[in-house]
Amino acid sequence: MTTTAPSHVYYFEVGTGVWRGTFTFRVTSWRRFLRARGIGAKNRLLVIAMGVTQWLTGASRLDSAIVAKPCEGAFGEADNTVRISKADRGALAGELVCDWAKATEKAARVPAAGSTTGDRP
Repeated sequence: MTTTAPSHVYYFEVGTGVWRGTFTFRVTSWRRFLRARGIGAKNRLLVIAMGVTQWLTGASRLDSAIVAKPCEGAFGEADNTVRISKADRGALAGELVCDWAKATEKAARVPAAGSTTGDRP
């Protein structure tokens, strides 16, 4: 019995395509964030900037394009280009949580050219 890795199901079967929606990010524990090791100054500044921006302006627009390349490399590859900006709203929900932060996203597949609905199952 062969099982498909969850990341392959997501990137090669479900997630491939263009997605739009909202993105939120907040630091849930500034104390843990400031004490965390291995983040580096640049990434620490990026987290602070994103946290402050989200706190001041609210949810951002998320545009994501996933291109599956299952035959490339030893295990396949996928390109995921993400743009976060201010504007619209959108129906896929996701959440990333670590020891000191939480990010959420809600997005819907953008219909292919000539289609009136998205092709998400």
